[in-house]
This record gives sequence, structure tokens and C-alpha cells, in this order.
Amino acid sequence: MVVLEKFGALSIGIILLAVIYWAGLAVGTTIVNADVNLLNLAAACFSAGLLGITFGALSLAIGCAMGRRNLVMAGAGGLAVVTYFLNALALLIDSLERFRDLSPFYYYIGGEPLLNGLNVGHASVLIGLTAVFVVVALMLFERRDLSV
Repeated sequence: MVVLEKFGALSIGIILLAVIYWAGLAVGTTIVNADVNLLNLAAACFSAGLLGITFGALSLAIGCAMGRRNLVMAGAGGLAVVTYFLNALALLIDSLERFRDLSPFYYYIGGEPLLNGLNVGHASVLIGLTAVFVVVALMLFERRDLSV
């Protein structure tokens, strides 16, 4: 139950940040008369929120496995950096292009949500990854020996 409560709090916090981010960008683009579709802007902010929730769930799973904050930050942060660069460099290096699908960043921005709106397939992959990480976190937490 503790794991699900932590995941719920994490998800609510990230969703609230995505809504605030969207509202700020919507106001800013209106002030400067930028030609931005506000629904597509919402899709981009939602995708960013899904990416954050995915990495949050990954952090939760690592935390349930290791139980040490520094290992969680190093593991999840390291994977975020590696997958970010994989996605970015795959656009520049042909031999890496086939590995781009391994990056959550591809599913966040690869469908170009600001131009095309929400890509349901990409959002589904991020939601699926999140579900896998939460299930793994639950299984690992159940197996931990928390006795002193």
C-alpha cells in the first residue's frame, strides 16, 4: 500500500505541474500572439508529464530494490541521461536510429505533439512502461526484509 500511495502522490504532483506548465505557456503564447494550438500545447505538456511519471515509477522500482536514496538518484538519473542522449544522437547517427525506440524520450516527443497533437500509441507505451515499473516496485517491496 505504501508503494501505491507514493506512486499516487508522485503522479498527482507531476500532473499538477503539467497543468501549471500548460497554463503558463498558454498565457505566454497569448501575450506574444504566438500561433500555437492550445490543444496541441496541452498534448505536449501531457506527454512531458507522462515522461516524468514514467521516470518517477522507475525511481520507485529502483528504490524498492535498493532502499538507498543515492542509488535511486544515480540509477534513475543515469538512465534518464543515457536514454535522452540515445534519442538525440539517433537523429544524427544512422547506426543508432534502430535503438531510438528504446528511449522513453522518443515516446514523449517523437510524435511531435506540439504539431500533431497527442500520439495515443506513444502515450500508451509510456503508460505501459509506468505500469511495469509500478508492478516491479510492488513485487520488490513485498520481498524486502525491513526488520531491524
